[in-house]
Amino acid sequence: MDAFTENFIKHHKLPKFYFFNAKGKTVIEVRKKMKKEGAYFAYNTTPCKNGEHRIRDRKGHCVVCNTAYITFMLRFNESGYIYIAGTIDGKMMKIGSTNNVARREKSLNKSKYANCTDWEIIYYFFCTKIGLFEYKATCKLSNHSTKIQYKHDGVFHMAQEIYLCSFKTAYSVIKSLQENIEIKEETFFTYKAKRYNFRNLIYYSKGENSAQSLLPRNNSKKQ
Repeated sequence: MDAFTENFIKHHKLPKFYFFNAKGKTVIEVRKKMKKEGAYFAYNTTPCKNGEHRIRDRKGHCVVCNTAYITFMLRFNESGYIYIAGTIDGKMMKIGSTNNVARREKSLNKSKYANCTDWEIIYYFFCTKIGLFEYKATCKLSNHSTKIQYKHDGVFHMAQEIYLCSFKTAYSVIKSLQENIEIKEETFFTYKAKRYNFRNLIYYSKGENSAQSLLPRNNSKKQ
C-alpha cells in the first residue's frame, strides 16, 4: 500500500480491512474476492480517467474523484430500519432508512420535509444492507416518484424518495422485496394505514423535450 492510499484511508477514518489489494488481478477476480472478504474498496486498481487514481469501490467508481461514493457504498451495507411514512396533507408516501424510528418521524415534521408537518411512520422493520433495499424499492416505485423543494433552517433542500401512491402500493413493494432477506423487529400500525388510501399517480412524458404530467394509475398508457 503506497503513501497516497495510506493517507487517503487515514483522512477518511476508514479501517484498512475495508480495502482489498487488486494488484495483478482481473476485474472479475477483484469483485469476487471483495465480496467474499467483505471489502468495500480496492486499491492498486487500473487508473481512473480523470486523475489516474487507483482506489475504487465495488462498482468500479473512483472514490478519490468523488468521495460521496464512500458514504454511498458504506450506507448500502449498513444495518438499520426501513420505514414507510405518509403525509395526509401532501397525499404522499415516503420510503426511507434510519437508525432511530421515533427520532426520524420527529425530524420529518420538524424540518417540514416536502413542506409537510403531519408525517407519520406507519410501518418499519430492521434488516441488513438498508441502502441496497431502499435503492431497490426506489426502482420499483419510480413511476410514482416525485421531488419537492422545501426550506429548512434557511436553506433549500430537495425531498426525495417520496411517492404519489397509496400506502398499499408502497407496502406491497416492500413485502415483495422482503422475500429473500431476514427481517427483524417488524412493526405495523394498521390503524394508521387506513388513512393513506391515496390515488396512485404516475409520471409520463409525451416526448423527450416535453413537460411531465400526472395521471391516475388506471388511466395511464404504456410508453
